[in-house]
Amino acid sequence: MPRLSKIEMLSPEVQAQVDAIIRRHRYADLDGIKSELDRLCIDISRSSVGRYAVRLAESDSLDCRGTGSTLVVVIDTRSDQSSLIRTTASPDAVLSAVGAITASGSNDTKPST
Repeated sequence: MPRLSKIEMLSPEVQAQVDAIIRRHRYADLDGIKSELDRLCIDISRSSVGRYAVRLAESDSLDCRGTGSTLVVVIDTRSDQSSLIRTTASPDAVLSAVGAITASGSNDTKPST
């Protein structure tokens, strides 16, 4: 069993922040990710961030692979919290729904039940 990364040894709250930052940078902008982590005083090396980002991207991808579903990552930029939502809607339908919410000018729309 491989050892835990430095990121996996962080508290769940801080790890959630790191995950949100990595997702916001689409798993690839290591300099941008590292810069944000430095501003938050989260001391993780660039190479650790890169290795973890690859595993996170693979994990996020595996969450919906082969299920016929779409995985939506929602990042609340006010709290830096992220949520993963799995839906059977197509990516186009999700984008259309988000576009409709954005066009209506509503920032805190809750889905109707």
